[in-house]
Amino acid sequence: MIGFLIRRLLSACIVLVGLSLMVFIMTQLIPGCPIMIYLGDYYTYEAFLIVQQRWGLDQPLVVQFINFTVNAFQGYLVYSFHFRRPVFFLISERFVYTFRIALGSFILAYIVGITTGTLAAIYRGTKIDSILMAIQISFISSPVFWTALILQIIFGLHLGVLPISGLRSWHGYVLPILTLGLRLSAIVARQTRTNMLDVIRQDYVRTARSKGLSEFFVIMKHAFKNALIPVVTFGALQFGGLVTGSMLVERVFTIHGLGSLIVDAFMMRDRPLLSGTVLYVGAVVVLMNMIADLLYGVVDPRIRVEEQG
Repeated sequence: MIGFLIRRLLSACIVLVGLSLMVFIMTQLIPGCPIMIYLGDYYTYEAFLIVQQRWGLDQPLVVQFINFTVNAFQGYLVYSFHFRRPVFFLISERFVYTFRIALGSFILAYIVGITTGTLAAIYRGTKIDSILMAIQISFISSPVFWTALILQIIFGLHLGVLPISGLRSWHGYVLPILTLGLRLSAIVARQTRTNMLDVIRQDYVRTARSKGLSEFFVIMKHAFKNALIPVVTFGALQFGGLVTGSMLVERVFTIHGLGSLIVDAFMMRDRPLLSGTVLYVGAVVVLMNMIADLLYGVVDPRIRVEEQG
């Protein structure tokens, strides 16, 4: 298990170094001079040289990349050009809102998805199965921004029970969580239904039925647990996707999370802030992928054995 963990950590470090290189190159290719945007009407050539030297932009790109990578791995992401505050603190403040939305969507998606997927598998081939899967297909096929707008119109404008923007209270989280959670619930439901149907056809399930056990006991005791193993381990990957996917939802609902911070950094050509936010989100996704790999290894030890072989 220790060797398996070390290999995963080394792989994650390699991915993060590659990610930092890609982020650095992308920010350098963004058109527009951040110094000129920063100075605005106060631009002079002398001021340009002073700011350029202060920010280290007069150094070769290789040196800038090395400094950026070393600082990033030390948790120090320099100062934002626009906000004039450490990037790390800006990310920490905004990430709280993004994390709450992602966590709420994750919990909602797995409650709804596992429930509907299990019912669809139990009543496979019936109207209940068709209705539940039709609803889930509508969720997964609807664009996130379209779902967000529909929820705003129904619950915000017509019913007036929920706010359509901002986070003045906990009510402001409901619609963003519904927007992301319903879409993910469709993926979870389809995977749960497929796994349940595969498990129900196994010999040990048929043996349990032949013993005269009730269908409910057979499903919950013998089939449900084994069918959920891939779904639960796959959840780590889905949570990382929710963190990145919440960015568009934040813009629609006017939430000052990581999504709006990245857009603001791009509009202002704030390279340290843009690099830090993108790298931070990428690191979260890499971390969740590593957790998913570890969960697979814990749940199914054969994975570790096959890699060692």
